[in-house]
Amino acid sequence: MLMSRIARILFLMGVLIVSGVLSCSNVAGGGKKLSEISLQNGKKLVEANDSDLSKQEKQRIQQIAEKLAVRYVNNRNPDQVKIPEEIISFFYNGLIHLKKSTIPEAKKVTDEYVLIAKTPANPREVLLWADKSASWLDAWRNGETKTGVSEIDQLIEEFGLTLSEYREFTTTSPGAFASMEADHAINVYAVGDAFMSLEEIKKAGPDGLLTGGRDVKAKIKDNYLVLDITVGSGDCPAGCINKINQKFRIFSDGQVELVD
Repeated sequence: MLMSRIARILFLMGVLIVSGVLSCSNVAGGGKKLSEISLQNGKKLVEANDSDLSKQEKQRIQQIAEKLAVRYVNNRNPDQVKIPEEIISFFYNGLIHLKKSTIPEAKKVTDEYVLIAKTPANPREVLLWADKSASWLDAWRNGETKTGVSEIDQLIEEFGLTLSEYREFTTTSPGAFASMEADHAINVYAVGDAFMSLEEIKKAGPDGLLTGGRDVKAKIKDNYLVLDITVGSGDCPAGCINKINQKFRIFSDGQVELVD
Protein backbone atom coordinates (compact mmCIF):
# COMPACT_ATOMS: atom_id res chain seq x y z
CA MET A 1 0.00 0.00 0.00
CA LEU A 2 1.25 3.50 -0.86
CA MET A 3 1.95 5.86 1.99
CA SER A 4 -0.83 8.25 2.94
CA ARG A 5 -0.73 11.70 1.42
CA ILE A 6 0.23 13.31 4.72
CA ALA A 7 3.09 10.88 5.29
CA ARG A 8 4.35 11.48 1.76
CA ILE A 9 4.14 15.23 2.26
CA LEU A 10 6.19 15.06 5.45
CA PHE A 11 8.74 12.91 3.62
CA LEU A 12 8.74 15.36 0.72
CA MET A 13 9.59 18.33 2.92
CA GLY A 14 13.18 17.14 3.17
CA VAL A 15 13.33 16.39 -0.53
CA LEU A 16 12.13 19.86 -1.46
CA ILE A 17 14.86 21.48 0.59
CA VAL A 18 17.46 19.75 -1.55
CA SER A 19 15.68 20.15 -4.87
CA GLY A 20 15.00 23.82 -4.20
CA VAL A 21 18.68 24.50 -3.57
CA LEU A 22 19.73 22.60 -6.68
CA SER A 23 17.23 24.15 -9.05
CA CYS A 24 16.59 27.70 -7.89
CA SER A 25 19.30 29.01 -10.22
CA ASN A 26 16.99 28.27 -13.13
CA VAL A 27 14.59 30.95 -11.93
CA ALA A 28 17.23 33.51 -11.20
CA GLY A 29 18.01 33.82 -14.87
CA GLY A 30 21.68 33.07 -14.40
CA GLY A 31 21.82 30.41 -17.13
CA LYS A 32 21.35 30.42 -20.86
CA LYS A 33 17.68 30.57 -21.84
CA LEU A 34 16.72 27.55 -23.90
CA SER A 35 14.26 27.48 -26.76
CA GLU A 36 10.88 25.86 -26.21
CA ILE A 37 11.06 22.08 -26.29
CA SER A 38 8.90 20.13 -28.73
CA LEU A 39 9.24 16.80 -30.49
CA GLN A 40 12.16 16.97 -32.89
CA ASN A 41 11.72 16.29 -36.61
CA GLY A 42 7.96 15.95 -36.21
CA LYS A 43 8.24 12.50 -34.62
CA LYS A 44 4.86 10.79 -34.40
CA LEU A 45 3.33 7.45 -33.57
CA VAL A 46 0.28 6.22 -35.43
CA GLU A 47 -2.80 6.86 -33.30
CA ALA A 48 -3.63 3.90 -31.11
CA ASN A 49 -7.15 2.53 -30.75
CA ASP A 50 -8.22 2.91 -27.12
CA SER A 51 -11.96 2.54 -27.74
CA ASP A 52 -12.22 -0.70 -25.76
CA LEU A 53 -10.54 0.69 -22.65
CA SER A 54 -12.51 1.96 -19.69
CA LYS A 55 -12.56 5.65 -18.83
CA GLN A 56 -10.57 4.91 -15.69
CA GLU A 57 -7.90 3.01 -17.64
CA LYS A 58 -7.59 5.83 -20.19
CA GLN A 59 -7.21 8.39 -17.41
CA ARG A 60 -4.53 6.31 -15.70
CA ILE A 61 -2.53 5.93 -18.93
CA GLN A 62 -3.07 9.63 -19.71
CA GLN A 63 -1.52 10.57 -16.38
CA ILE A 64 1.51 8.34 -17.05
CA ALA A 65 1.89 9.98 -20.47
CA GLU A 66 1.73 13.42 -18.84
CA LYS A 67 4.40 12.41 -16.32
CA LEU A 68 6.68 11.21 -19.12
CA ALA A 69 6.07 14.44 -21.02
CA VAL A 70 6.92 16.56 -17.97
CA ARG A 71 10.18 14.65 -17.53
CA TYR A 72 10.98 15.00 -21.25
CA VAL A 73 10.51 18.77 -21.20
CA ASN A 74 12.13 19.39 -17.81
CA ASN A 75 15.24 17.38 -18.69
CA ARG A 76 15.77 19.53 -21.79
CA ASN A 77 14.61 22.95 -20.60
CA PRO A 78 14.03 23.26 -16.83
CA ASP A 79 12.56 26.75 -17.31
CA GLN A 80 9.78 25.71 -19.70
CA VAL A 81 6.37 25.45 -18.03
CA LYS A 82 4.32 24.53 -21.09
CA ILE A 83 3.99 20.82 -21.87
CA PRO A 84 3.08 20.53 -25.58
CA GLU A 85 0.09 18.32 -26.27
CA GLU A 86 1.98 16.59 -29.09
CA ILE A 87 4.50 15.21 -26.58
CA ILE A 88 1.76 13.93 -24.27
CA SER A 89 -0.04 12.36 -27.23
CA PHE A 90 3.19 10.71 -28.40
CA PHE A 91 3.70 8.97 -25.07
CA TYR A 92 0.00 8.15 -24.71
CA ASN A 93 -0.11 6.40 -28.06
CA GLY A 94 3.09 4.53 -27.24
CA LEU A 95 1.60 3.29 -23.96
CA ILE A 96 -1.65 2.25 -25.66
CA HIS A 97 0.26 0.37 -28.37
CA LEU A 98 2.10 -1.47 -25.60
CA LYS A 99 -1.17 -2.18 -23.79
CA LYS A 100 -2.73 -3.61 -26.98
CA SER A 101 0.33 -5.68 -27.96
CA THR A 102 -0.01 -9.46 -28.07
CA ILE A 103 3.61 -10.01 -27.02
CA PRO A 104 3.42 -12.14 -23.83
CA GLU A 105 5.86 -9.93 -21.94
CA ALA A 106 3.84 -6.83 -22.83
CA LYS A 107 0.60 -8.51 -21.75
CA LYS A 108 2.22 -9.46 -18.46
CA VAL A 109 3.40 -5.98 -17.47
CA THR A 110 0.20 -4.22 -18.61
CA ASP A 111 -2.51 -6.75 -17.69
CA GLU A 112 -1.17 -8.71 -14.71
CA TYR A 113 0.34 -5.63 -13.08
CA VAL A 114 -0.60 -1.96 -12.78
CA LEU A 115 1.69 0.45 -14.61
CA ILE A 116 2.95 3.22 -12.32
CA ALA A 117 5.18 6.15 -13.24
CA LYS A 118 6.99 7.49 -10.21
CA THR A 119 7.60 11.19 -10.73
CA PRO A 120 6.09 13.68 -10.62
CA ALA A 121 3.32 12.24 -8.45
CA ASN A 122 0.76 14.50 -10.12
CA PRO A 123 1.82 16.32 -13.32
CA ARG A 124 -0.83 18.98 -12.69
CA GLU A 125 -0.16 19.74 -9.00
CA VAL A 126 2.34 21.89 -7.12
CA LEU A 127 2.65 22.06 -3.33
CA LEU A 128 3.41 25.45 -1.80
CA TRP A 129 4.75 25.69 1.75
CA ALA A 130 4.59 28.81 3.90
CA ASP A 131 5.01 29.92 7.51
CA LYS A 132 1.60 29.33 9.05
CA SER A 133 1.87 32.56 11.02
CA ALA A 134 1.62 34.61 7.82
CA SER A 135 -1.60 36.66 7.83
CA TRP A 136 -2.17 36.23 4.07
CA LEU A 137 -2.76 32.49 4.64
CA ASP A 138 -6.27 33.38 5.83
CA ALA A 139 -7.29 33.34 2.16
CA TRP A 140 -6.24 29.71 1.77
CA ARG A 141 -7.80 28.81 5.11
CA ASN A 142 -11.07 30.17 3.71
CA GLY A 143 -10.70 28.15 0.52
CA GLU A 144 -9.78 31.11 -1.68
CA THR A 145 -7.11 30.67 -4.35
CA LYS A 146 -5.92 34.28 -4.52
CA THR A 147 -4.02 35.51 -1.46
CA GLY A 148 -3.89 39.27 -1.85
CA VAL A 149 -0.09 39.08 -2.20
CA SER A 150 0.49 40.37 -5.71
CA GLU A 151 3.61 38.32 -6.45
CA ILE A 152 1.96 35.05 -5.42
CA ASP A 153 -1.32 35.84 -7.17
CA GLN A 154 0.49 36.78 -10.35
CA LEU A 155 2.12 33.35 -10.57
CA ILE A 156 -1.12 31.61 -9.65
CA GLU A 157 -2.85 33.39 -12.53
CA GLU A 158 0.04 32.92 -14.95
CA PHE A 159 0.11 29.16 -14.43
CA GLY A 160 -3.68 28.74 -14.26
CA LEU A 161 -3.69 27.27 -10.76
CA THR A 162 -6.58 26.67 -8.38
CA LEU A 163 -6.42 25.85 -4.68
CA SER A 164 -7.44 22.21 -4.15
CA GLU A 165 -6.28 21.58 -0.58
CA TYR A 166 -4.85 23.44 2.41
CA ARG A 167 -3.35 21.92 5.57
CA GLU A 168 -1.46 23.04 8.66
CA PHE A 169 0.86 21.02 10.90
CA THR A 170 1.86 21.69 14.50
CA THR A 171 5.11 19.73 14.62
CA THR A 172 6.78 20.69 11.35
CA SER A 173 8.22 23.83 9.85
CA PRO A 174 7.20 25.89 7.93
CA GLY A 175 3.91 24.33 8.99
CA ALA A 176 1.38 25.15 6.25
CA PHE A 177 0.99 23.92 2.70
CA ALA A 178 -1.41 24.43 -0.16
CA SER A 179 -1.99 22.10 -3.08
CA MET A 180 -2.41 24.06 -6.30
CA GLU A 181 -3.68 22.34 -9.43
CA ALA A 182 -3.95 23.21 -13.10
CA ASP A 183 -6.49 21.69 -15.47
CA HIS A 184 -3.70 20.41 -17.73
CA ALA A 185 -0.16 19.08 -17.42
CA ILE A 186 2.51 21.65 -16.57
CA ASN A 187 6.19 21.44 -15.77
CA VAL A 188 5.60 21.26 -12.04
CA TYR A 189 9.34 21.53 -11.38
CA ALA A 190 9.62 24.84 -13.23
CA VAL A 191 6.48 26.15 -11.52
CA GLY A 192 7.89 25.15 -8.14
CA ASP A 193 11.12 27.01 -8.95
CA ALA A 194 9.16 30.13 -9.86
CA PHE A 195 7.34 30.14 -6.50
CA MET A 196 10.62 29.45 -4.65
CA SER A 197 11.87 32.83 -5.85
CA LEU A 198 9.25 34.53 -3.64
CA GLU A 199 10.06 35.45 -0.04
CA GLU A 200 6.64 34.31 1.21
CA ILE A 201 7.02 30.74 -0.14
CA LYS A 202 9.44 28.60 1.87
CA LYS A 203 9.30 25.44 -0.24
CA ALA A 204 7.58 24.52 -3.50
CA GLY A 205 7.47 21.61 -5.89
CA PRO A 206 5.60 18.46 -6.89
CA ASP A 207 4.33 15.90 -4.41
CA GLY A 208 6.35 12.75 -3.75
CA LEU A 209 5.30 9.19 -4.57
CA LEU A 210 6.84 6.03 -3.14
CA THR A 211 6.45 3.15 -5.60
CA GLY A 212 9.00 0.62 -4.38
CA GLY A 213 10.98 0.98 -7.58
CA ARG A 214 8.02 0.57 -9.92
CA ASP A 215 8.23 3.03 -12.77
CA VAL A 216 7.77 3.73 -16.47
CA LYS A 217 10.72 5.38 -18.21
CA ALA A 218 10.91 6.51 -21.82
CA LYS A 219 13.55 7.38 -24.39
CA ILE A 220 12.82 8.74 -27.84
CA LYS A 221 15.16 7.32 -30.46
CA ASP A 222 15.44 8.22 -34.16
CA ASN A 223 13.08 5.50 -35.33
CA TYR A 224 11.21 4.34 -32.26
CA LEU A 225 10.17 4.93 -28.66
CA VAL A 226 11.70 2.86 -25.87
CA LEU A 227 9.52 2.13 -22.84
CA ASP A 228 11.40 0.76 -19.84
CA ILE A 229 8.83 -0.84 -17.54
CA THR A 230 9.39 -1.93 -13.95
CA VAL A 231 6.41 -3.51 -12.19
CA GLY A 232 6.12 -5.43 -8.97
CA SER A 233 3.94 -6.77 -6.20
CA GLY A 234 4.20 -7.57 -2.51
CA ASP A 235 5.07 -4.81 -0.01
CA CYS A 236 6.02 -2.35 -2.73
CA PRO A 237 6.54 0.67 -0.43
CA ALA A 238 9.46 -1.35 0.97
CA GLY A 239 10.77 -2.25 -2.48
CA CYS A 240 8.42 -4.93 -3.87
CA ILE A 241 9.00 -8.63 -3.16
CA ASN A 242 8.32 -9.58 -6.77
CA LYS A 243 9.73 -7.24 -9.41
CA ILE A 244 9.87 -7.49 -13.21
CA ASN A 245 11.70 -5.23 -15.65
CA GLN A 246 11.07 -5.27 -19.40
CA LYS A 247 12.00 -2.92 -22.24
CA PHE A 248 10.03 -2.46 -25.44
CA ARG A 249 10.48 -0.61 -28.71
CA ILE A 250 7.39 1.03 -30.17
CA PHE A 251 7.81 1.96 -33.83
CA SER A 252 6.02 4.74 -35.70
CA ASP A 253 3.49 2.29 -37.18
CA GLY A 254 2.56 1.04 -33.70
CA GLN A 255 4.45 -2.23 -33.89
CA VAL A 256 5.90 -3.36 -30.56
CA GLU A 257 9.15 -5.26 -30.11
CA LEU A 258 10.64 -6.75 -26.96
CA VAL A 259 14.19 -5.59 -26.21
CA ASP A 260 16.26 -8.61 -25.23
